[in-house]
Amino acid sequence: MSGERTSERTGEDENIVRVERAVGTFHRTFTLPDAVDADSTEATYDNGVLTIRVPKTEESTRRQIEIQ
Repeated sequence: MSGERTSERTGEDENIVRVERAVGTFHRTFTLPDAVDADSTEATYDNGVLTIRVPKTEESTRRQIEIQ
């Protein structure tokens, strides 16, 4: 994932006017665990929200064990 952020802050004192700007690109990465199906991963971006769906593999899904 990568993007660009822009931010501006203004501070005013009696004799000083200060403006700070934070501008730049960023890049985010992460490692998926072995228990996910990376080929079935889906991502959507809607109204500024990134949603990533990463399903588990069938082998990693929970199973129910009967207790006697």
